[in-house]
Amino acid sequence: MTTESDTVETWNTYGNHQLTRGLELPELDRWDWGIPGTGPGIEVLGDMAGLRVLDLGSGLGRHAAHLAARGADVTAVDASPAQHQRALARYPDTPGLHLVCADAVAHLRDADPYDLVYSVGSMPYLDPDRLLPVLANGLAPGGRLLFSALHTNSDGTGPSAELMPRPEILRLPGTTEDHPVNMWVLTPQLWEDLLVQHGLRMEAVTTIDSPKPDNHVSYRLYAARHLQRVPSPTLLRSGSRDELRNALTREWLADKPSRPWILFVADRSAALLSLCRIESERAWIKRMFASVSDYAEYRALIEYYTAEGAVLEARRRRVRNALVHGNPASFAIVDSVREYATFLSGSALNLGLGSYVEGTVPATALAKRTDEFNAMQAGQDAASHWRDQLAGSAATTTPPS
Repeated sequence: MTTESDTVETWNTYGNHQLTRGLELPELDRWDWGIPGTGPGIEVLGDMAGLRVLDLGSGLGRHAAHLAARGADVTAVDASPAQHQRALARYPDTPGLHLVCADAVAHLRDADPYDLVYSVGSMPYLDPDRLLPVLANGLAPGGRLLFSALHTNSDGTGPSAELMPRPEILRLPGTTEDHPVNMWVLTPQLWEDLLVQHGLRMEAVTTIDSPKPDNHVSYRLYAARHLQRVPSPTLLRSGSRDELRNALTREWLADKPSRPWILFVADRSAALLSLCRIESERAWIKRMFASVSDYAEYRALIEYYTAEGAVLEARRRRVRNALVHGNPASFAIVDSVREYATFLSGSALNLGLGSYVEGTVPATALAKRTDEFNAMQAGQDAASHWRDQLAGSAATTTPPS
C-alpha cells in the first residue's frame, strides 16, 4: 500500500507529465463530477455569488476558475507542487481565485470557515479519519460539502464497507504507463456514517454511471450539510456579573419557585443570555430561549435536534465499537460524546425537546403534561400555554367579591 505522501508523488509525476506534454485543455463548457457528459452539473452547487468556497484537490484549477467567474471567492488547494504549477501557469491572476499548494488537512486547520467545500474525485485520496474532523470544523454552520467519489472501478470492483484504503491505478494520459495510488473506495452507507459522526448530515447521494455498457466505472456524488453546533453549558458561570448570576441562580434553584421554569426562561432570557461566556455560542443559545415563546422557532429547533440526535447516535456507536472491537476512535469523538451528554442532561430545555434528540415519541416524554403537549401540537408556544394556565388558576382561586 502507498501512503498519502506517495500518492502526492504520483500526482507530481502526473503533473510533470502534463507540463511536458504542453497540452492545453479547453475551459469547462460543462461541469462533470467524474465521468464526462454524465450525471448532474454545476446546478447542484446553487448560487455561488459571494460565497467562500474551497476546492479540495483542485489540480489544473478549471473548476475553481469556473466558479470564480460566477462571483465566488474560491480557494483551490492541491498538495502536488506540479499540479499547483500547472494551475499557476494557466491562471496567474484570475479575480476571485486563490491557488494554494498545501496539504488539505493543514489548510483546513488554519483557514477561516468556508460556506462550501467541494471536491471532484479527490477526497478519496485522503484518509477520512484525518480529513473529516478538520473539514467539519472548516465549514461554517449550515455550510455544504459536495464531493464525488469512486464507487466501482473499471474492473467492476465495488466499494468496501471497511474503512481501509486500497490500491487503484492512475494512467498517465497518452501512455500505457500505470501508477498505483491509495484510495478509500467506500460504500455510501460508510460515507454517510463517517459524515454523521463529524456533525455533517447527508442530504443526497447521486449515482453517476459510465454510459458505455462495457465500462463498469461508477461514481457517487455526495451532498451533505454542516449542522449547527449544540453548545456546551455556558450559562450561570460568569465571574464578571456575580450579582446577576446569583440572583438568577437563587430563583432557578428555589424550593418554591414563583413561576414554572419555562416562564423563568421566557421572562429572563435576556439576562440569562448576557451571562453567556462564549460569544460563538450566543446565537444558538438565543434561539433556544426564543423557542420557548416562538412556536415557529420551536419547530425549527425540533428539526435540528432530530438531526443532532442522529449525529450523537453515530458517535456513540463508533466509541462503543472502539471499546468492544478495538477500532480506532479519536479523542475528539469521545470528547464530543461527553460534551453532548453533559449538555443534554443538564439543560432545562431538555425537558421540552429531549424526546426529539432521543428519537422517542413526543407524547411519551410529555405524558405528564398532556395539556401542554396538546396545546403545542395545535401551534401554541410553551410560554403562552403556561401563562394561560396560571391565569386560569388565578381566576379559579379568586374568591367572589
